[in-house]
Amino acid sequence: MTTNFSVVGSGHVRVASESAPMRLGVWSGDERALDELIGIIRSAGIPVEADGDIRSGKWAKALLNIAVNPICALLAAPVGAAADENVRETVAGLIRETFAVAGAEGVHLPWASAGDYLAHLFTVQVPDFAAVYPSMYYDLQRGRRTEIDLLNGYVVRIGERHGIETPYNRCIAGLVRYAEAHPEPS
Repeated sequence: MTTNFSVVGSGHVRVASESAPMRLGVWSGDERALDELIGIIRSAGIPVEADGDIRSGKWAKALLNIAVNPICALLAAPVGAAADENVRETVAGLIRETFAVAGAEGVHLPWASAGDYLAHLFTVQVPDFAAVYPSMYYDLQRGRRTEIDLLNGYVVRIGERHGIETPYNRCIAGLVRYAEAHPEPS
């Protein structure tokens, strides 16, 4: 699930916007607990669907984070900045590389091509979250480690395993790691 939420109090959050239903699945094992969890989440009014291929679902969800989180965190800008003409080519490069790596891993994404996903990104996801700052921005502002090694860094590592060059993801991951190691004084 890609969502914009804020913590209201202990154990309570407020969902401000979401771009798609939450998708849950079982990596391995018994699916009965999944059905029960989906029922609980639905009873809270949150759109949720079962996903029979959660591995591909995780890759699909990560695309937005790979494309916009590090760029917007480094620019100290909201998600809408990803649509700027000066930023779009970098976003497109990150996504093209990620699609190549996902394909080599046998992952089936819901979009036929990187171009199809980019159209979805710029017409649905970026507008939905345009005013939101990604969590990676807040991590950098607070001097915390980010999830860069689980996003763009992961694409680089898996790309290496398959002999796929990932210069956009490598560059962005390196820049975020630098920002983590050299926090700005507050």
